Amino acid sequence: MLGCFLLALHSFTMIISKKPVAFMILAGLEGFAYTFVTGSNSALLYDILKREHTENDYLKINSKVLSLESLTIGISIFIGGELAAYSWNLVYGIQIITMLFAIVFLKNIDEPEHNSKTVHLKTDFKKYRPGTILCFFILISSITDGIFCGYYNMNQLFLDRIHITVATIGLFFSASYFINSAAYLLVGFILKILNRKQIFIYGLFIQGFLFLLLMRMKNPSVFLIFTIIACFIPEILFAVSDSIIQDYIDSKYRATILSVVSMLRTCTTALCYGIMGKVFDQISLGFFFLGLAVITLIFAGVVNYCLFYTK
Repeated sequence: MLGCFLLALHSFTMIISKKPVAFMILAGLEGFAYTFVTGSNSALLYDILKREHTENDYLKINSKVLSLESLTIGISIFIGGELAAYSWNLVYGIQIITMLFAIVFLKNIDEPEHNSKTVHLKTDFKKYRPGTILCFFILISSITDGIFCGYYNMNQLFLDRIHITVATIGLFFSASYFINSAAYLLVGFILKILNRKQIFIYGLFIQGFLFLLLMRMKNPSVFLIFTIIACFIPEILFAVSDSIIQDYIDSKYRATILSVVSMLRTCTTALCYGIMGKVFDQISLGFFFLGLAVITLIFAGVVNYCLFYTK
């Protein structure tokens, strides 16, 4: 509710602000607000399922929620673009109304009571010390998430450098939300073949090899297809890593810890995005993808070693 209130405040202040420096400060406020929203929403879902003794279904259910969320964002981007052409104040006005409605809706949700009982691990990491493996996994998943978010945001520059039209780039970003919604639904099918740990590790290896392939591609159409796939895999990794982290957290501290995890991911995204932007100005597109591939494959190897072979 606090996050929704801050987002409403952000939108209201955006309407009345005129100076560029104010917009930069408000961008920080928006990021701060999302720290409260991201984490607490999934924590609430997990605790509701736990109350019903169906927490083992969290990944499947949350994947459907994320899929619906991605579809909604895709539609909203299109509608928002049309509304912004008419009036930016209208866009922010609608967000204010939406956030206030969300606060009223949240007040009527019966939040499960927290207890201090120790949560028994139901993950694939039973043989590891919970605290150690949790910190390690949060760190690795946050860094990789930061790299992949930075990569996604920089696709505008990548596609422009290989001479793909602006209209096609816009279509790519809008379509990516619809395509990525399928990634979340795909998780349930993959779980029938692989466990969560395997999905995360193999997904990192696949992402690394995709970067290697993109390094060699010159044909714009083929490049675009593999770029869509490279944006698809991280969505699966995000859903799986969130599910793994949920299983380690006591309900009493779930929302707080997940909000901290969200903040850590945001910080790593900002750091990675800044570094990647600086490096991109200095090297060719091929070498840039080679660097992404090497870093991703190193992380995949480290995670594979620690989770499979370290006792």
